[in-house]
Amino acid sequence: MSALRTFGLLAAALLLAGCAQAHYRTVPDGVVLPTAPAFADVGGIRTGGPVDPTCCWAGPDASFQVRKDAPATDLAVQIYIPKYATFVREQQGIDAEVEGRRLGSRCCFGPGLHTLLFRLPADVRERDGILRVGLRARKAFVPSREHVGPEAVPFAYVLVSVSFGSYWLGRFDRTATR
Repeated sequence: MSALRTFGLLAAALLLAGCAQAHYRTVPDGVVLPTAPAFADVGGIRTGGPVDPTCCWAGPDASFQVRKDAPATDLAVQIYIPKYATFVREQQGIDAEVEGRRLGSRCCFGPGLHTLLFRLPADVRERDGILRVGLRARKAFVPSREHVGPEAVPFAYVLVSVSFGSYWLGRFDRTATR
């Protein structure tokens, strides 16, 4: 098996593993969503269905809840950007906030799987509980316009997972805004 094919299969497996099935629907790992039917738009996230490979598209402006159970210095967001014309031509950028406080911007991402790290404000690092996370994308596409599906609503990326943790090495910032 070629290295490129192996990498492609691994990336697909990681993408599918990032969605957790709950009550006949799928949601991104770490996201706390109220009960919703399959393929519903909840807070800018489109829920999936059983064994749904498209789990879970996010709109250009998503706001959702994430559980934070321990002290953490960072918000980690894993996204997948498909190889559609919009994202081949123009790279994606994401702005993040927690509890209404801006964390920063990360860019410039082409097609593929990406993990974005955002440093948490000092007063949020020690907090526990359910926190509201907002993600705003700079680019979006409409599936029907790109002939990749019937939907006429904008999608920005596939949200794979969101978590709080302490990930920075402290020596340098590999995900700084360009």
